[in-house]
Amino acid sequence: MAETTTARSDRARHRPLSARTQRSPEARRVSSYGAGAPTCLGAGFAEVHLMVLVATLLHTAQLAMDPADYRLRVDSAPTPHPDRGFRMKVLAHRASPAAARR
Repeated sequence: MAETTTARSDRARHRPLSARTQRSPEARRVSSYGAGAPTCLGAGFAEVHLMVLVATLLHTAQLAMDPADYRLRVDSAPTPHPDRGFRMKVLAHRASPAAARR
């Protein structure tokens, strides 16, 4: 099937990042989500999901330091974090309220 000029221009109009930005320098200056660096759209969801996971773990498990007399030491490179001697063990699991009602 032969392609017409109209068909090509319609396709270019519906793909703005591939067609228009190649032709005009003004189109390259447009920023879809703001003027800052591009970020992952799922970053906020991932952070909330991590907090829910940690909260669930802390709510349903009884944790203890291993060994019990461990003194926290912090390594600071590249970001502050516990040293390699940081260990925790699970002493017991608590049933969630939803599981207890069943």
